[in-house]
Amino acid sequence: MIGRIVTLLYLLEGIDFQQLQLSDRIFNIPFEELFCTSTIRRRLRMANLRPRRPLRGPRLTRRQIAARLQWAREHQEWLLPQWRNVVFTDEVRFGLVSGDRRIRVWREPGHDQRLNLAREVVPYQGGSIMFWGGIMFNQRSPLIQIQGTMTAEIYEENVIQPIIQPLRNEFGNNFIFMDDNARPLRARRVQPALERGQIVRLPWSANSPDMNPMKTFGTL
Repeated sequence: MIGRIVTLLYLLEGIDFQQLQLSDRIFNIPFEELFCTSTIRRRLRMANLRPRRPLRGPRLTRRQIAARLQWAREHQEWLLPQWRNVVFTDEVRFGLVSGDRRIRVWREPGHDQRLNLAREVVPYQGGSIMFWGGIMFNQRSPLIQIQGTMTAEIYEENVIQPIIQPLRNEFGNNFIFMDDNARPLRARRVQPALERGQIVRLPWSANSPDMNPMKTFGTL
């Protein structure tokens, strides 16, 4: 921790490490005695550094990283005529009650127990509900509510047959279907249904929800 702060101050103020003569003893000095926190905050602001929420992404193994890179290389030459024939799909589950912990209240010190400043919470977000949807270049699919949990049977009867198959018929042989690697979506029952309908799947890297444009749009 202290070493990173020293390095940061060196970058911001040009501290000469040789003159500073850091030794093992400096790491035993309490932080507040070594640097003033207000000075650090001020120097960070001067460098136009502000606290921000970090970009969130899945934790990847080396194999998954290599697979994603290979996927990107295979599709880097695709142009709009190719991508406009792809339907990107995803399913998402919403809590019935928001669990957002970023809500704040303005109060005086010592008034944290006042009921009029309290916020009601419910266990497990009051239950949840699942939806499935898809987007293409110039259109979107209907929003399908999934009763309970997604299964291969539900996926075939509520998604593949009534939605994906008509899109395949409309776009013809150029149509490409993207779905992720969730277990119900890759079940043995689903693949024969795709083959019967001559539906071509877009190969998709494991653990890559951040590559799906549906995630970019947030919540269907």
